[in-house]
Amino acid sequence: MKAAPSRKAADDMGLSLMDYRNHILSYYLNDESMMYIGGHFGFSSRLHEKHSNRWRYLTILRDPVSNWFSQYFYNRYKEHDHFAIESSIEEFAHSDEGRRLGSDFVHKLTDEIPENELNSDAAIEQAIENIKSLILSV
Repeated sequence: MKAAPSRKAADDMGLSLMDYRNHILSYYLNDESMMYIGGHFGFSSRLHEKHSNRWRYLTILRDPVSNWFSQYFYNRYKEHDHFAIESSIEEFAHSDEGRRLGSDFVHKLTDEIPENELNSDAAIEQAIENIKSLILSV
């Protein structure tokens, strides 16, 4: 799945990017001809429960600090303007978006946690439990 078209389609549908991508993931998981699905999908306990008997998950997690810096510099100096960052790194680090990016892994590894609670102990625990459920389902 290409990132830019999925962002535009999510905007068209009035959905968050991860919600939109999980709709696509559900479609792929239900397509019996599919043998492999690749992309940036968030964890969905609902989809995992329904499809873990047929599908195995492979997740690659980057070092979160390195990932934060990489996302900042990519969005600061890229050629297109979607998700463009125009502030200095110091300003961005203290912004709502900078803090949100700092909890990106928790966001992608949990479901139904409001964004303003992603730094909570409960959200972090849910992310850890979801990773464990993936490990235990192998």
